[in-house]
Amino acid sequence: VEDDLADPRLAGIDRHHEAAFGLQVEVDRLHDLQLQSFEPRILPEILATNLALKNHIQRLYKRDEQRIVAEYQEVFELERDFPKIKIYEGKEAEFEDVARMMYEATNREPGCRRYEYWRGAEPRSYYCLESFDDYLAFMEHQTSDHHEAPDFGSLLESIELEWPDPLEGATDLGPTMPQELPDDADELTRSKQAGHPLVVQAWWQALRNG
Repeated sequence: VEDDLADPRLAGIDRHHEAAFGLQVEVDRLHDLQLQSFEPRILPEILATNLALKNHIQRLYKRDEQRIVAEYQEVFELERDFPKIKIYEGKEAEFEDVARMMYEATNREPGCRRYEYWRGAEPRSYYCLESFDDYLAFMEHQTSDHHEAPDFGSLLESIELEWPDPLEGATDLGPTMPQELPDDADELTRSKQAGHPLVVQAWWQALRNG
């Protein structure tokens, strides 16, 4: 909780809240002065003007607050990868048995959103479609007992790992974002990170920010 409160983007929300509150206090002060200084016949116009100004300040604050919170929440968005797998000839049935086991076990992981295997068009080719709450949840999957148990080396001729980036407005998944491992991460986790680096492509960023 203390780390969240220390985040500068959350601090930005507090600053905007203080600024909006200060402006509203000033509007209220001017409102009181105007009530004392102007003739009763123009008081309705003064009240209407002050109310419109206060509503405008509140709308600006709410819009900026939503933007800052949205930027902060990107840290916790979903991660997914898209491995293309080539199986050694004659190993297809054995691999599919392993895939079914992985499907059942992985979809019980608390950080898993989706984990599936698909046959490809080319012989001996498969795809694994997977998405997790975040990169750390993906690392937990990579180091799980059920992931470590199969002898993938005897099954996989090759594997190409690709990190796609969901298109906002065309999927319910958030942008692909990297995360740092905790300081106490073990050697297995660090080796998995080295083998599965997540790179945010520059052309993604250009379209996200557009």
